[in-house]
Amino acid sequence: MSCHSPAPLKGSLSPLKTVQETRAVDDLADAYVAEINIKCSNKAIKLLDSTLPKDASLSLSHLRRFARPEHLPGPLKAQVSGETGCMYLLIPPPLPDVTLLQELLSQFAFTPASVSASRETVIEIGKRKRSAEDAVGDDNGTEGSGDKKEEVSSITQKTETVVTTPCVKLLQTKIPLNPPTSLVQAQAWSSTLWPTQFNAAAQPATHSPPPALINQTKTSIAPKAGQYLALAKELGKEAKTLGRGRDVGIVIVDPDVQATEEDQWAAVVAAAGDARYWEPEGTIADGLDDNDGADGHPERHAMMRAIAMVSNKRLAPETTTSADINKQEKIDTPPISSSSSHNPPAVEAPLTSLESRLISNANSPSYLCTNLDAYITHEPCIMCSMGMLLSRFRSVTYLNPTERADAALDPYLGYGLHWRKELNWRAVAFRFTEEGDGEDVQEEEKFNA
Repeated sequence: MSCHSPAPLKGSLSPLKTVQETRAVDDLADAYVAEINIKCSNKAIKLLDSTLPKDASLSLSHLRRFARPEHLPGPLKAQVSGETGCMYLLIPPPLPDVTLLQELLSQFAFTPASVSASRETVIEIGKRKRSAEDAVGDDNGTEGSGDKKEEVSSITQKTETVVTTPCVKLLQTKIPLNPPTSLVQAQAWSSTLWPTQFNAAAQPATHSPPPALINQTKTSIAPKAGQYLALAKELGKEAKTLGRGRDVGIVIVDPDVQATEEDQWAAVVAAAGDARYWEPEGTIADGLDDNDGADGHPERHAMMRAIAMVSNKRLAPETTTSADINKQEKIDTPPISSSSSHNPPAVEAPLTSLESRLISNANSPSYLCTNLDAYITHEPCIMCSMGMLLSRFRSVTYLNPTERADAALDPYLGYGLHWRKELNWRAVAFRFTEEGDGEDVQEEEKFNA
C-alpha cells in the first residue's frame, strides 16, 4: 500500500455542541407586573403598546404577556391575594416611569371585594355630601347652618380617605431576554421569574445548527471521514519525520466532487502537513526545534498552509490531477522549490511529494473555501479556527482534542468558535473517535495545532 493510500480509520462521528447550548447565559432584565381587571386585559395591552416606547432589538415572544394568579412564579404568587377576576400584565423594558404607568392603568385596576365595598361607600357618601351642600345653600345665614357646614366637612374627609386607596398594584421581577434552550430551562424560569414558553422549532440558527443541517452534513461526510483522516495522519507523520513540524495533517475536500475507482482522491482540493519549524532554505530554523517548546511559525500550521494552497490555486493555472500522477508508476514527485521566482511562498506551496500528489484541479468557483470540508488530525488552534471561519468552510472534523481552557472548538472547556452567535460565519464541527480510543492511553504533549 502506498503512503498516500492508508487504511481508513474506523470510528464514529459526534457533532460538537455550541457554547450557546452548553453554557447558556441567563441575560436577565427588570420588568414590572401590573395587577389589572381580567375584563380589561385587551384594552390595557393596546393602550400600553400604543403609548410606551419599545426596544426593537428585543424579541420576547418566549414570554407570556399575561398570567393568571395560579400561573405566577412562586416569588410573585407570595405577594398577591390570588382573588378571582384579576390578571397580571407583564411590562418589559424599557421600563416607563411608575407615575405614568399608574395614570395609564388606573382605569383598568382590579377591584377586590373589599375595595368595591369601599367605592360603593364613596358613592353613598358623595350623595350625602351633595344633599348636605344643597341644604347649606338653602339655609345659608339661618340658624343651624353652622352645624350643616361641619357635616359637609366631615363627609368630605371620609371621601378623600377612601379615594386615596392605590389603584394599580405593581410588582417587580426579572425576565430572561433570550429564549430558553430547553424545556427544563423554560420550566425553571416559569417557576422563578415569569411564565416562559419553549419552542424547539423556533431556535435561531445563531444559537445552534438546525438538526436537519447536522444530519445532512453528517450523512455527507461519514462514509469517507475515516479515509480522509487516515490520509491526514500520513501527512502529519511525514511532517514530523522530516523535522518540518508537528505531526499535524489536514485534507480539504469538496463534497460535491465524487471519487472514482481511478482516482480515490478526486475530491481532495488541498492537503498539507505542519511546517512550523521549516525555513525557506529547507532547513529547520535555529531555536525552533521540536524539543525547546517553541511554537515555530504559526502561519505555517497545517490549516493555514492548506487554506493558502486553496487561495493560491485561484490564481494558478490548472494542475495535474491526482489520477494522472498516480498513473506514473515509481515516480517520486519532488516538492515545489520555494526559492524559484515563479513559485508561490512556502506557506502556499506543497513541500513534500505527498502534498504535491494531492493538489487537484477541483477549483470551485465559490468564494475561498466556501462549503468545503476540512479533515484534520488535531483540534485546530484559535488562529487556525478563525482562519477556517473566514474562509467559510462547511464543516471541520478532527481526531485529537486540545483538552485545555484555550481550546478553540471545544464548547465545554474552550471557546466553541465553530458556531458562535457573535460571528458572521459558522461551521458544523465533528469529533471523530477511533475504535478503541481510550485504551492504553498515553499522555500526549499539548500544543497549538
